[in-house]
Amino acid sequence: MFVAVDDKGCRISLLEAHTLSLLKAKRQTETFYCQACGGELVLKLGQRVAWHFAHKSTVNCEGEHERESIMHLLGKQQLYYWFKHHGYQVDLEYYLPSIKQRADLVVDDATSQVAIEYQCSTIMNEQLMARTQGYSALGIPVMWLLGGHRLKSLGNCTYKLSTMDFFVHRRPHQNSSEGHPMLIYYHTETDCFIVQELLFTLTSTRIIAHTKHFPRTLV
Repeated sequence: MFVAVDDKGCRISLLEAHTLSLLKAKRQTETFYCQACGGELVLKLGQRVAWHFAHKSTVNCEGEHERESIMHLLGKQQLYYWFKHHGYQVDLEYYLPSIKQRADLVVDDATSQVAIEYQCSTIMNEQLMARTQGYSALGIPVMWLLGGHRLKSLGNCTYKLSTMDFFVHRRPHQNSSEGHPMLIYYHTETDCFIVQELLFTLTSTRIIAHTKHFPRTLV
């Protein structure tokens, strides 16, 4: 995770301007805590993985639904900067205590809020629905963006979907302007959004779809 609470109860985000020397000094003199469970965190400042916080010990944190991967960290970081670049107010890892959920991003355009969930790993449909309903209970719509590695092309506009991906496809709020069920992928390695519009269902795991690629820097 990129956000923690310090000894004074203030949020600290690693995606804001911090020098390595400053963070190393803070690590020596301050203690960091998880927004969700209050557990102590370790500040990791390696070179191979984006700087991040991790729980000091194994805990059952209500704000963590699955182990965070390097891909998820990188994608969350890139998406945060993309929304900021386009002038949106963005809350990173925004914790909502009433539903015990931490959104990857909450984007505010001054008229409405949208929760952004960047889902790289596979989760149960029931868990995805429960998280969606949690946001809905607070009047916050959610947009599910899937990791680009999940896009499985079989050729000739045919794609293989996991059960979770197909479940997201069927959500009514993820339709294109033409009314087709839609998935949006984000690929960290190519730095690209991929929009997939469902045209025809072949089986419960195979579809015919139209896809468009949009480099993040050009959107």
